[in-house]
Parts: sequence; C-alpha cells; structure tokens
Amino acid sequence: MRVRVDNYLQFLKKNQNKYNVIFLYGYNDGLVNLLFRDTIKILGVDENNPFLVSKIEANELKENPSILSDNLSTISIFEEKRFVLLNLLYFTFSKATEKIIIDNLNHPQNDNFVLIIKAGNLSSQSSLIRHLQTSNNCILTPCYEDEPNNIKNRIHNLFDKYNLVFSRDFLSSFVKRFSPNSLINERELEKLENLLLSNTKITESILLSFITNNEELSFNKIINCCLSGNPKDSLLYFENIYERSGSNIGIVRQFSNQLKVIEKLILLNKSGLSLKDAVNKIKPPIFFKNIPTITHQCTLWSLKNINITQKRLIQLELKCRNTFYPEKTLISQFILSTSLLANKK
Repeated sequence: MRVRVDNYLQFLKKNQNKYNVIFLYGYNDGLVNLLFRDTIKILGVDENNPFLVSKIEANELKENPSILSDNLSTISIFEEKRFVLLNLLYFTFSKATEKIIIDNLNHPQNDNFVLIIKAGNLSSQSSLIRHLQTSNNCILTPCYEDEPNNIKNRIHNLFDKYNLVFSRDFLSSFVKRFSPNSLINERELEKLENLLLSNTKITESILLSFITNNEELSFNKIINCCLSGNPKDSLLYFENIYERSGSNIGIVRQFSNQLKVIEKLILLNKSGLSLKDAVNKIKPPIFFKNIPTITHQCTLWSLKNINITQKRLIQLELKCRNTFYPEKTLISQFILSTSLLANKK
C-alpha cells in the first residue's frame, strides 16, 4: 500500500501491527533517514537487542543473498516479532537484488517479523515497487525533495509561537535558504528555535546571518561540480555541508552511483544511441533536474577514467572507515583529484 509521506507517521501509529514490510525510498535521503528514525521509535525497536533485531547492509545482501531469508525466518525465543533493518540507501539496485527481496516476501517461512527497508530512488516501473505497492502487507512511502510550503509552514508556526512578524518578501527569501534535504532542514529548524528561545530581540539580519544558506547545498551539488571539473565550488559546498550531513560516507557511494550512470550512458552512446535516447532508456530513470548536468558529464569522462575513479572510491571508503585517517581530508583530496580528471579523455 502506497502511503503519502505527509500521512506516513500518523498512518503507522494507527496501524503498527498490521504490516510486515515498511519500504522508505527516494531522492531525499535526509527524509528517508528521518522517517526511518521515527519508525524505529514508534515501533519501539531496540536496535541493541540482537535477539529481536537484525541489521543488514547492502554489501552483506549482495555478497550473501541468503542472509535476508535467514533473518526473516529466525523465530524469537521470546515469541515476539523480529525486526529486520535492511539498509539499501546509496545502493544501486539490480534485478537480482529486487528478485531476492520479492522471493523472500512471496514465500516467508513465518509472518512473525517486520522488515524495514530504507533505499534510494527506484523507478515506479521497477518490479520491486510494482510488487510492494499492490501488496496488502506493505507500507510503501516515496520520499522526494522537501516541499517549500512545508518548510514555510513550519517557519511560520515558529514565528507565531514567539510572536514574531516579518514581511512576506523576507519570509520568501528566508525559506529559499533551506535545503531540499529534510534532515538538514530539521537541524536548521532546531537551531532556529534555540535562537528564538534564547533571544528577545530578533531581526531579519540576525536570522539571515544565523541560518546557513542551504539552497544549493546537497551531496548532488558537490558531486555534480566535481564531475563537471569544478573543484573550487565542489570543495566549497563540501566544506559548508560537512558538519551538518548525516553520514559523509554516503557521498562516497553517491559518487560511485553517479559514475555508474555516466558509464551506462557512454556505453549506450557508443552502441549507436544519442545521449538523449540513452537517457530515456536507462533504468532507474535519471531525475529530470539532473539530466542536463549528467548529459554534459558524459562528454567530459572516458570509460578509462571512470574505471580509475571507481577503484579510488573503493580505497577511499576503506580509509574513511579506518578512524586513523581524517575523513574530511580524505574526501577533500578525492574531490580535488577527481575534478582534475574531468575532460581528460
């Protein structure tokens, strides 16, 4: 069953025990993470209890497809529902992965489980999405860009709470400083309320200087500038977003995913398709706002340099997981060296 994102939490509270599968996905990884966090709270999941909770990462599922079946079929000795948390965020789905999930849901060995999946964007025509949205045993919620009206309403409610009045023009420009990423906005709004709570004299200039301009800040902006050969802006955006992003390892995986998309488009182009036709054919589809940028990047990158960069990304992720290395420095160095490869076919 497809549930709108604005109705999801209320729907979940009213139907906690009716569904075995919850699937949260979409471009807005911040919103996916926020809803995942709230889902865990509403369902009372103790993530530190290994007897009732299993956590599966994308690489584990890819290397050992039976791990999902093993965990779903495990019966708790306490006769309580078992929670399986499957993290497929920043993971490129294949037909094989979709089939693994569908097969496990079609032939469960018991129904005493709740499978909670968080994932990136998937086409509405993918076999997994088609299966889940027709299932009576699943909550399916797509997460896209944070709506400006939603942010505007929350800001307006905060100002009302503290008896503040500002012009319509100011509110319009202030809302634009927020991000399409819901997790970043959540933190900015928390900062804003703390400011309003601790200060009696609030002016427009104070608000504008206090809230970071997030309008253009996102992993996509960092990646697109880098892969377009613009290290200066890419590093600037990374510097601004670094402390406020949920997980910076995610940018490593998103770099890899975007390079895979560029690689597919180049291969389709070499087979005789125009880039425009290649874009229309590729699955999952490219978000329409990103099409002009990614199409341009296809003219800057060679298959050889993509292969070199993908190997560097593997090494980068390993180093980032080793606390001995400063993550921020490693990613900054990668952005600089990678942007220099653009247009060097």
